[in-house]
Amino acid sequence: MRAIIDRTLQLTAVIAAAGTWSVAAQQIAAPQVTPQDLRDGLKDASRWLIYSGDYSNQRHSPLTQITPENVHRLTAQWAFQTDTLGKFEATPLVLDGIIYVTGPLD
Repeated sequence: MRAIIDRTLQLTAVIAAAGTWSVAAQQIAAPQVTPQDLRDGLKDASRWLIYSGDYSNQRHSPLTQITPENVHRLTAQWAFQTDTLGKFEATPLVLDGIIYVTGPLD
């Protein structure tokens, strides 16, 4: 009888460990943003971390790829359907290549 209990406990421990490892393996580390990153604003223009870009609220990007001379050549590269009614009227945030937006019901 003791052997059955020991075997059951061992099996339970193995299953619990496997489940814990599986959950841990699926979690993606969240990008780290420090208070200094927020104060730096758009010093790294690829990271639009706060609404309006920085604390001056100018909503101006220092990137130079788009100019008055070439803006007419811009075309849509992708679209995302949210199936949410209403308008998205907030500045999106960009962190490490991921765009974050808030919807009308958020």
